[in-house]
Amino acid sequence: MGHYDDCRKTENKKKNENILGNGYDDVGKTSYMLVPMETLKGISKVLEFGAEKYAPNSWKDAGVGKDGRTNLSRNLDSAMRHLISFMREGEENDTESGVSHIYHAACRILFAIYFYEKNGYKFWRNETNEQM
Repeated sequence: MGHYDDCRKTENKKKNENILGNGYDDVGKTSYMLVPMETLKGISKVLEFGAEKYAPNSWKDAGVGKDGRTNLSRNLDSAMRHLISFMREGEENDTESGVSHIYHAACRILFAIYFYEKNGYKFWRNETNEQM
């Protein structure tokens, strides 16, 4: 191993230790720089549409459906419907919002993650994950 390889190892170690390069100890901290920021604009458009149609952040208060499904289950179903519209039905954009079904699906997946982290793996009101 030559000098060049030693230098490269040292540089890579420094990058891994401090991805932000700001001199602060960021080891082990979440790096939001890894999130593809270009995708957030479309997701934000979906959120803006929902905020205008209903109210800002009203998705958090949607509650359990009449059929007993939790927000996790309902949001995953909605994401699948958007993906099917995009992939199988050839519909690029949602007819109501005009925003791509891909962004609607991503938004619903984010909602599902929110409810998964908040409530765990619960698809049904009776918490056994069985249909009522």
